[in-house]
Amino acid sequence: SKDVQMLRKGASGGSYKRCHVLFNLTPDEISQIEELDLKGCNLSSIPVSIQYAVNIRRLDVSDNPLSTFPSEMKFCKKLEILFASKCPYILSLPPVLGEIPSITRLGWRSGSLHAIDPNGLPPNLVHLILTDNKIESMNDVDIFEKLKYVRKLMLSHNNLRNFGANGGVERLQSLELLRLGGNKLENIPDELWTLPKLTWLTISGNPITDAFKVAYTKPEDLVSIKMKDLESLGSDLGEGASGKVSLFKWQGKEVAVKLIHGVTSDGNADDELSIYSAVGSNGLPNRVVGCLALLDDEKKGVIMEPLPSNLDDLALPPTILEVTADRWDMNNTILTASFVKNSLQDALTALSFLH
Repeated sequence: SKDVQMLRKGASGGSYKRCHVLFNLTPDEISQIEELDLKGCNLSSIPVSIQYAVNIRRLDVSDNPLSTFPSEMKFCKKLEILFASKCPYILSLPPVLGEIPSITRLGWRSGSLHAIDPNGLPPNLVHLILTDNKIESMNDVDIFEKLKYVRKLMLSHNNLRNFGANGGVERLQSLELLRLGGNKLENIPDELWTLPKLTWLTISGNPITDAFKVAYTKPEDLVSIKMKDLESLGSDLGEGASGKVSLFKWQGKEVAVKLIHGVTSDGNADDELSIYSAVGSNGLPNRVVGCLALLDDEKKGVIMEPLPSNLDDLALPPTILEVTADRWDMNNTILTASFVKNSLQDALTALSFLH
């Protein structure tokens, strides 16, 4: 049918049609589905007919009043990507997920997870996103055994007081990116610093970072301004995990303003502003951009110099495949030896300055 053809291509169709697919289609038709979007369908349960979705690869059940997942989901042997964010009545990962080894990417943001049951973790996870839940500890060694293939682990903005206190962190040999910002951690296990592939770590917004803070005087040339001091020029320059950057006018000149999101996977907005404030606006000579002022209002942000118009972006937007690796257009980008040398030297100079 036409509806099945749309679903095989991942098209969502009308809200009614997509929300009632598992109720209205025959088992044979359901078996042809490869992607299914049930986000915001007001489902209190996933129909047991999900068992016929033997070819489904991507499923989104976010923003539903679900209480658990049916055991029949174990027949979804090709399911690779599962999103279940904003499901407030599920307090622990459903055990059936541990029976689906094909799942490599699990997104469960802004939920009510209080604990992680290792039996509910798919055994071959690569990306696990649990940002903004209520998880209090991750000390079960069996959890880390289940996460031994994980490259990206997002745990910011939970209630974590302990992470690997009973050991097991050393099993995260594939981990490249770990976000622990905005928790209640007072200790970080030593094993974390020995992981061979870990290149991106955020621990901002935890009590442990207080031990690293030093007294500083805010540079006199770095002022704090309000939103009313800025005039929007209606141009968005980019957006990342921690904020959105747009073009404004301030004191008669164009500036790039980063508005920091309230809850970000990087940690807390106040910590980011503190870092900018400690560095100041002078920085290094001959730099391309720099912080000019701080936005200290209902919205927090940073006022920066915009990039010169003659510069080109090197990096391409990340896909679901990358974690910490950069990518660029290999066909149209030629990197000379001198460019690579200068880039590394600039990075080294900046890091030396900051430390």
